[in-house]
Amino acid sequence: MFKGNTYIKWTSALALVAVALLAVGTAQAVDAVAGFQVNSLQSSSGKFVFQFDGLTLSTVANSTVDLTVDNTLFSGAEFAMSATKDGSTGVSVISGRNYSNTEFDGTFSFKTSGGQLILSATFNNALLTARTGAHSGALFDSTDSANTDVTFAAGPALGAAYPGFDAPSDFSFALSSLNPFNVSGAAGAQQLSAFAAKGSFVAQADIIPEPSGWLMVGMGMCGVVAVCRRRL
Repeated sequence: MFKGNTYIKWTSALALVAVALLAVGTAQAVDAVAGFQVNSLQSSSGKFVFQFDGLTLSTVANSTVDLTVDNTLFSGAEFAMSATKDGSTGVSVISGRNYSNTEFDGTFSFKTSGGQLILSATFNNALLTARTGAHSGALFDSTDSANTDVTFAAGPALGAAYPGFDAPSDFSFALSSLNPFNVSGAAGAQQLSAFAAKGSFVAQADIIPEPSGWLMVGMGMCGVVAVCRRRL
């Protein structure tokens, strides 16, 4: 049985343990990360997914992906993108090689095979960059960059799988198997040539469990304190 100061010490210690568990749980929740990864890209046209006609970067009709979010697989998800080139293409020279940089404004979305939204984004000044003559490149955006603007929306399909989901802060599309990146035109007015490409998608976001989960932990510790009090 607990007596006097002993009871106070035990209840105080248990209260501190409860607070510590809640703090650790909250910290772990904030740091939990859901990674997005496209396992494969398919379409109705030779498995190319991206196409650029000189002005608009879009997806080939009927493009589908196997999208993995953390441990959840959305098989055969519908993928759509439409982005318009913003201005001319800049070319920089790094170690004797030319790299092209073109900004795009647009949207993209992932939906389940049943048409339910998984994730969508609207972006401005996303950068498409690649070495001239290369067969791969990247389109990326980040909320951490002062020059870019991206807004994500998590759909009901993602919310059902992860109730505490927090939208990503950035994204990256890796383009591959494309006909070589090329630019044409005079300096200062160069334009990116048309291309088709395969690709993949990568992003990450925090998953913050609902407060009720950690509330149950706190209630459990309070129950222990109550039992100790009854034994006084």
